[in-house]
Amino acid sequence: MQVYKVSGNNNIIFILLLSIILLNVTCKSKTHFNLLDKIKISNAKLLVGDSTYFDNWTKFQGPKLLTDDGNVYFVDSSAKEFHKPMEEILFINNSKDSLIDFLNSFYISGQNFEPSPCVLLLKHTFLFYSKNNKLIDKIDICFDCTKMISLKENKIIDIAQNKITYNSFIDFLQSRNVYLYHAFKL
Repeated sequence: MQVYKVSGNNNIIFILLLSIILLNVTCKSKTHFNLLDKIKISNAKLLVGDSTYFDNWTKFQGPKLLTDDGNVYFVDSSAKEFHKPMEEILFINNSKDSLIDFLNSFYISGQNFEPSPCVLLLKHTFLFYSKNNKLIDKIDICFDCTKMISLKENKIIDIAQNKITYNSFIDFLQSRNVYLYHAFKL
């Protein structure tokens, strides 16, 4: 397992996203989402599921990960891992804030989808913790179909509604050496 600690300088993308969020903060009441709070969140951890498991998830024995909502997870709602992740990346300081800006912008610009007949293979799990290490939220992303599910919100969001933000998010994660499986820019 590779572990990366990420912090550092903001970039132009971060400033652009922050501007978009500030301009759209009044839309919060229209979206019916509780945005992630940078002040309450002390750090974020990304767990990337093992590709061997996800490539053959129907053949694996052990915990049944196909949940009531019809999707496949490798981390449960209490942040317990069913399978050891192949990567774990910690986001702190500016990189944590940038990550939150991206995810909040998906809430603001994304469209809420009802559960679909296809199975989401949620290979990327973001865990958000408070200063006392309490889990605040868990967000799972399937980059194959560009869908995001928040534990707190319990809604499926299409994160590719804004292609510029989505592509910038892919760049942001790739700049931190995140393995993205079949993710591609739009």
